Amino acid sequence: MKSEEIHKGKDQQKIIEVIQLFKAFAGKQVLDGFDLDLYDGECLVVIGKSGSGKTVMIRCLVGLMTGESGKVSILGKSIPDLNQKELDELRMHIGFLFQGSALYDSMSVRENMEFPLRRLRKMFSGKEAVEQLIREVLGSVGLEQAIDLMPAELSGGMKRRIALARTLILRPQIIFYDEPTTGLDPITAREIIHLIGEVQKKYKTSSLIITHDLNIAKLISDRVVILAEGKNYAEGTYEDLKAANDSVIKAFFLSH
Repeated sequence: MKSEEIHKGKDQQKIIEVIQLFKAFAGKQVLDGFDLDLYDGECLVVIGKSGSGKTVMIRCLVGLMTGESGKVSILGKSIPDLNQKELDELRMHIGFLFQGSALYDSMSVRENMEFPLRRLRKMFSGKEAVEQLIREVLGSVGLEQAIDLMPAELSGGMKRRIALARTLILRPQIIFYDEPTTGLDPITAREIIHLIGEVQKKYKTSSLIITHDLNIAKLISDRVVILAEGKNYAEGTYEDLKAANDSVIKAFFLSH
């Protein structure tokens, strides 16, 4: 089932559009005519095996990599046509939660929260406003009490929560999640999955999650895309795809 059919009648704005994206490395076709749509307020999960091109797709979306051909558009802007200044301005509307959390080990939680504000010269009206904002986003992930801790004092799950809070501090319209549950125990992974869903509702973000964890698709996705053979091999709701009579799709659902 295609995204237009799923969203028919919902009058949702398309905020990411990828059409026939091709990308090869050393003669190997990684993305082979890949298509993708993300709608305003949607939680879209892209499932694919290791090496299937999920990370390449994300890098093409944010302009860190350019495909040989195809259309890539975010918030109405054609990514390949933007200069560096225009890309940087667009990225202010996009948040990233990296697989390894990517906290600065030499900075406290508070300093990690302040860093993107300093880097983008968005310090609001003073220290009190910044402190209030930091405590608000930390409260949203249930870790306001960790504000003065160092990353070495945090568990893997806490680091992931802090990284999400740092992403939220700039109020992004879209958040990209790169394998957000990798390396976490099953209980903590489930907590992070539910937190992503709660954050999306509270901050009214749109989420694009790349993962191999079907629990994310099952618990919080509005729609799932299977990336296989370099293409958008199939898409639909979790239940639609789970019920599909196709050997490639079934391989993803063997344990679910």
